[in-house]
Amino acid sequence: MKANKIKNLFYFLMLLVIISCKKDNNNIEVIDENKDVLMYIKSLGYSESSINDVGNEYVVQGDISFPKT
Repeated sequence: MKANKIKNLFYFLMLLVIISCKKDNNNIEVIDENKDVLMYIKSLGYSESSINDVGNEYVVQGDISFPKT
Protein backbone atom coordinates (compact mmCIF):
# COMPACT_ATOMS: atom_id res chain seq x y z
CA MET A 1 0.00 0.00 0.00
CA LYS A 2 2.77 2.45 0.93
CA ALA A 3 4.75 1.49 -2.18
CA ASN A 4 1.68 2.20 -4.31
CA LYS A 5 1.33 5.71 -2.82
CA ILE A 6 5.00 6.42 -3.44
CA LYS A 7 4.68 5.22 -7.03
CA ASN A 8 1.61 7.43 -7.61
CA LEU A 9 3.40 10.41 -6.06
CA PHE A 10 6.36 9.80 -8.35
CA TYR A 11 4.11 9.73 -11.45
CA PHE A 12 2.36 12.90 -10.32
CA LEU A 13 5.67 14.73 -9.84
CA MET A 14 6.93 13.57 -13.22
CA LEU A 15 3.73 14.87 -14.82
CA LEU A 16 4.25 18.26 -13.17
CA VAL A 17 7.83 18.41 -14.43
CA ILE A 18 6.76 17.62 -17.99
CA ILE A 19 3.98 20.22 -17.96
CA SER A 20 6.14 22.92 -16.39
CA CYS A 21 8.96 22.46 -18.91
CA LYS A 22 6.76 23.22 -21.92
CA LYS A 23 8.12 26.16 -23.93
CA ASP A 24 5.93 29.05 -25.04
CA ASN A 25 6.98 30.25 -28.48
CA ASN A 26 4.07 32.65 -29.08
CA ASN A 27 5.99 35.71 -27.86
CA ILE A 28 8.79 35.10 -30.32
CA GLU A 29 6.40 35.28 -33.27
CA VAL A 30 4.95 38.60 -32.10
CA ILE A 31 8.41 40.10 -31.73
CA ASP A 32 9.32 38.91 -35.24
CA GLU A 33 6.12 40.46 -36.67
CA ASN A 34 6.93 43.76 -34.94
CA LYS A 35 10.43 43.72 -36.42
CA ASP A 36 8.95 43.00 -39.86
CA VAL A 37 6.69 46.07 -39.60
CA LEU A 38 9.60 48.22 -38.43
CA MET A 39 11.78 46.95 -41.28
CA TYR A 40 8.96 47.67 -43.74
CA ILE A 41 8.65 51.24 -42.50
CA LYS A 42 12.42 51.71 -42.83
CA SER A 43 12.30 50.25 -46.35
CA LEU A 44 9.86 53.01 -47.29
CA GLY A 45 12.67 55.50 -46.60
CA TYR A 46 11.72 56.76 -43.14
CA SER A 47 14.55 57.28 -40.69
CA GLU A 48 14.47 55.53 -37.34
CA SER A 49 14.39 58.90 -35.58
CA SER A 50 11.01 59.67 -37.18
CA ILE A 51 9.45 56.34 -36.04
CA ASN A 52 7.75 56.30 -32.61
CA ASP A 53 6.60 53.13 -30.85
CA VAL A 54 3.27 53.98 -29.16
CA GLY A 55 2.03 50.63 -27.90
CA ASN A 56 0.07 48.72 -30.54
CA GLU A 57 1.35 50.74 -33.47
CA TYR A 58 4.22 52.74 -34.89
CA VAL A 59 3.62 56.42 -35.65
CA VAL A 60 5.85 57.90 -38.33
CA GLN A 61 6.48 61.64 -38.58
CA GLY A 62 3.68 62.24 -36.09
CA ASP A 63 0.78 61.42 -38.41
CA ILE A 64 1.29 58.10 -40.24
CA SER A 65 0.13 55.04 -38.27
CA PHE A 66 1.31 51.46 -38.85
CA PRO A 67 -0.35 48.72 -36.71
CA LYS A 68 2.08 46.18 -35.28
CA THR A 69 -0.11 43.17 -36.11
